[in-house]
Amino acid sequence: MEQKFESNTKALGEVNETGNFGMTQEKEKISELYARAAETGDADAINNLGLMYYHGEFVPQDFTKALELFTKATGLGHAGALCNLGMMYSKGDGVPQDKAKALEMFTQAAEQGDAAAIHNLGVMYDKGNGVPQDSAKAFELYARASEMGIADAICNLGMMYYLGEFVPQDLAKAFELFSKAAEQGDATAINNLGYVYYKGEGVPQDFAKAFELLSEAAALDEPNAFSALGEMYYHGDGVPLDKEKAFELFTKAAEQGIADAIYKLGKMYCNGEVVPQDRQKAVELYTRAAEAGDADAINDLGLMYYHGEFVTQDFAKAFELFTKAAGLGHAGALCNLGLMYERGDGVPLDFAKAFELYTQAAEQGDAAAICNLGVMYDIGNGVPLDKAKAFELYSQAAELGDAAALNNLGWKHRSGDGVPLDKAKAVELITKAHEMGFAQATFNLGWIYAHGDGVPLDFAKALELFTQAAAMGHVEGISALGWMYRNGNGVPQDFAKAFELCSQAAELGEAAAICNLGMMYSNGEGVPQDFAKAFELFSKAAGLGHTTAINNLGWMYYKGNGVPQDFAQAFKLCSQAAELGELNAVSSIGEMYYHGAGVPQDKEKAFELFSKTAEQGIVDSIYYLGRMYYFGEVVPQDKAKAVELYTRAADMGYEDAKTALAELAVTETPAEITAETIVETPTESPAPLTKKEARAARRAAKKAEKEARRAARRNK
Repeated sequence: MEQKFESNTKALGEVNETGNFGMTQEKEKISELYARAAETGDADAINNLGLMYYHGEFVPQDFTKALELFTKATGLGHAGALCNLGMMYSKGDGVPQDKAKALEMFTQAAEQGDAAAIHNLGVMYDKGNGVPQDSAKAFELYARASEMGIADAICNLGMMYYLGEFVPQDLAKAFELFSKAAEQGDATAINNLGYVYYKGEGVPQDFAKAFELLSEAAALDEPNAFSALGEMYYHGDGVPLDKEKAFELFTKAAEQGIADAIYKLGKMYCNGEVVPQDRQKAVELYTRAAEAGDADAINDLGLMYYHGEFVTQDFAKAFELFTKAAGLGHAGALCNLGLMYERGDGVPLDFAKAFELYTQAAEQGDAAAICNLGVMYDIGNGVPLDKAKAFELYSQAAELGDAAALNNLGWKHRSGDGVPLDKAKAVELITKAHEMGFAQATFNLGWIYAHGDGVPLDFAKALELFTQAAAMGHVEGISALGWMYRNGNGVPQDFAKAFELCSQAAELGEAAAICNLGMMYSNGEGVPQDFAKAFELFSKAAGLGHTTAINNLGWMYYKGNGVPQDFAQAFKLCSQAAELGELNAVSSIGEMYYHGAGVPQDKEKAFELFSKTAEQGIVDSIYYLGRMYYFGEVVPQDKAKAVELYTRAADMGYEDAKTALAELAVTETPAEITAETIVETPTESPAPLTKKEARAARRAAKKAEKEARRAARRNK
C-alpha cells in the first residue's frame, strides 16, 4: 500500500491566547501588542511572540530570536515554551540537532502537564526518533494528549488504527478519529479523511468527496494533500486526467519533503511524462524518496539495481533495498525477495523461502505474489506439481488486474495445459495483457501471429509486435526479430540484420538467440560455415536449457557435422530434448527410427512420431509423412496425399519437399498421381537424393516446364 499519511509533528506547543491570531486585526498591531506584553514579563505573550518569530508570522522568521524568547518564557515556568525549545532541538532549527536534548525537554514539559509535549513524546516513540521505537508507548501518549484535546494526537491515534499498529486495524475507528481531529481544523486529519474517501477504505469510495476534502487540506497548506491531489489528476480519478497538473502538484509537495511526491516525480522523469525522460534525475529522486523512508521508492530503487536499469546491476544492493521495503510492510518487496530466492539471484536458490515470502505477500493481496505462487505450482518448483492450483491462483491474480497472470492463463488455454484447449480465449487474454503493457504478452502475441496459432498467419502483425516487445527491452522480442530477418518472414531476408539482432540478444543471455546464431554458423548464413562455432553455441544454449539447441547438438552427432558421427549420442540428446517437449526432437527421433540409425529400424514407430509432430506443424515430419505415403510405407500408397504433404512442406520452405515435387513433375502425370494405386509396401525405402541428384531433378523439371510452354504456344 502506498503510504499517504504522516504523523503530524508541526505543533510546537499550545498557543494559549489563540484569539491574538485573529485576522480581523492588523498584523503590525498584533506583533506590537505581543511585544508590549512580553516587556511586562507575561510568559504566554513571550512564548507566543517566540512562535511568531519561529514561523515568520507577522514578523520576519528569526530562529535566534525565537530561541531567545522560548528560553525566557521557559525561565518563567512556561511548559509550552519548554516544549517549543524541545522541538527546535528535535528539528535542529537555529540550534544543532540534539534528539536527546529534545527528549529531555519534552519529558519535563509533559511532567508539567503540557499536552503538546505529551503528543510530541508520542511522536518520538512512534517513529523511534532518539528513543527505541515503541508503538505501545506511542499509543499511550497519543491517547493522553487526545483526551486533552490535541488534534494532532487524535489524528495520529487514528493513524495507528488505520495501519493496525499496536492495535488491531480498525478503519471505522480511524475514520471516527480523523473526523474528530478534522472538526478542529487539523489539516492532516482533513487530508486523511479525503484519502480514505479516495481509496474507499472504511467508507464507500467517493472521488468527489475526496477531492473536496483534499482541496480543503491543500488550502491549509497540507503537503500530503498536494501529493494526493496530484495522484487524482495523474490517473484522472474524479477529475479530468491532467498529468501537467499532477506534475505541478507533486513538485509542490516534493518541495515540502513529501517522500511519496518525490517518488512520483521520479516515476514521471523515468517514463518521460510531461518532462523529457531523464534517467539520472529519476534515480536521484527515487534515492531521495527512499532516504525519506518511502517504501515504494525503496522497492523501485531495488528493482533498478535488480534489473540494472539506469544503474549498474547489483543483486546485493537490490536485496538490501527489498529487505528494507519489506520491513516497512511493502508487499511488493516481499514478492521481489521471493523472486530472488526462487531464481537464486544474489542469494542461494531456496524454493521453500521463495514460497514463504510469496505467501506472506499474497496474504496482503499482492497480485504478483499470487501469480508467482501459481507459477511454482504450474512447474512444480518447491511444491508438488498442481495445474489446477496454478489455474486457481492465476485466475485470482488476474481478477486483481495482474498482467502476468492474464498472460499465463492465456498461454495455458493456448496449449490446453491443465485447462480446456481454447485458442480464442488464449488470444483474448494475452491481448488484454499486451494492452496493459506487459512485454512478455506482447512477445507471446507476436509468436501466435508468427505461427498462425489460433489466428490467421500474419508475419506483418508478428513483426509489429516483436518490434514493440524489443523496444520494451524484451530480449526474446529482439531474438524473434532476428529470427524473422533470418527466415525472411514479413521482411526481406537479411542475414546481416539477423546476425546483428541475434548477437544483441545473445549478449543478454537469450538462449534462443544463441541457438539461432549456432544455426547461422551451421548453415553458413551470412557468416562462413563453421561447425565448430555452431557446436560451441548450441552447447551454450543447451546449458541454458534450450530444447532446440539440445536437439541440434543431437543432430550434429547424427550427421557427423563438426563432431565424429555418433548415433547413440544423437539418440540420447534428441530423446532428452523430446522429453522436455521439443517437437523437432520428436521428429528427429522419428527419422532415426525411419532409417534405423542408432536404433533398430521401426517405420511404424517413425510414422507415429511423424504424425504426432506434423499435426503441430513440424516441417521435417510433414515431408517424411509425404514420403511414406508416396512409397506406401506402413500405410497404403497414396500419391495424392503425398503431393498434398510435399506441397505443405515446400510452402514452408523445405528444400527436400521442393525437390520431391520437382521429381514428380518430371516422372508422374496428374492422372497417375490421383489414381487410386495401392502397391505392396517396399521392404526398403529409396535412399534420400543427394544434393547433386536434387539439382539435376530441379533442372529436369524446369526443362520439362519450358517444353510444355513451347508446346502450348505451338498449339495455339
